[in-house]
Amino acid sequence: MYKLKARDGRMNKRMLNVEELCAYIGMGKTTARSWAETIGCVRHIGRRVLFDRIVVDTALDNLAENERLRKCD
Repeated sequence: MYKLKARDGRMNKRMLNVEELCAYIGMGKTTARSWAETIGCVRHIGRRVLFDRIVVDTALDNLAENERLRKCD
């Protein structure tokens, strides 16, 4: 699969291309693009399509929070 280029095991870039997004979230291209559109992290800069890592992190945090709340019910 794809590998992230990161220093100290952390991702430093804010905007990710599709390969970096796939490696970051552990999904394939089609699923990652679909999910990215759903959460609203797609950014078009010229001809390039990039994905905002901050929005991805927020969506993942919200998923974790929703799972935690669901288990408490």
